Amino acid sequence: MYKKSKFSKAFTLAEVLITLGVIGVVSALTLPILVNHHRNSVALAGLKVAYAKINDGFLFMRSDENVDDLRNLPVFREMDSENFQDEEVQSSLDLQMRKYFNIVKSYKAGESCADCPVYVQMNGELSAGGQYDYAWRGFSTDGMIYFMHLSGPQTAENTGKIQSIVAYFFVDINGTKLPNKWGKDMFQFALAQNGLLYSAWGKELSEAMPQSQTYWGSNSSGCGSPANKDVSTSTGYACTARIIENSWKIDYD
Repeated sequence: MYKKSKFSKAFTLAEVLITLGVIGVVSALTLPILVNHHRNSVALAGLKVAYAKINDGFLFMRSDENVDDLRNLPVFREMDSENFQDEEVQSSLDLQMRKYFNIVKSYKAGESCADCPVYVQMNGELSAGGQYDYAWRGFSTDGMIYFMHLSGPQTAENTGKIQSIVAYFFVDINGTKLPNKWGKDMFQFALAQNGLLYSAWGKELSEAMPQSQTYWGSNSSGCGSPANKDVSTSTGYACTARIIENSWKIDYD
């Protein structure tokens, strides 16, 4: 019969506890990093999909309506910051958006939207405008929420590719799911007359419209400073520009 050698070695209870403790410490340090990386990867993928779908939608709109400039479409030609909430304008906008963006449910500007999330800024403050009832809102088949509204000066001062801002466009890439936070799942664009999206607070938009647009890289209130990952004191409104101008990377916490 085999007899266990008296010289056989085994881990002591103290050694096992120490090993488990080390593993626990390492896990506690690395798990939040891995979770945050995963969340950023998911958010980035969603933002890319939204960006492509929105751009495609407006390009199809221009093609079908045979216009190079969105301002030549009646729905956009009649819109300005003063009459944007008028019933006729909103009804026309709603028809166009439903046609090109697979909208299953929508709310016109001024209509109460119990389904719409309340958004917070990066700094934890509630976003101005509550549930954004001043904007047209559309829920798409892929679970995203689109917001469109007009605000402020529309004509570019330094004309180039961007001659005019037709509307401002927000997208919540995961709909009503949390965190409902700017720079995490809520992102902001400007729709130009050429049917293309430009990131609000971005370089191109700020150069075209210096009278009304701020560049995120020179104003940390929008999404922190370029060399700093900490954006906890910012609004998050400029994070779309930061991501796109950083070669589509989320480099902030």
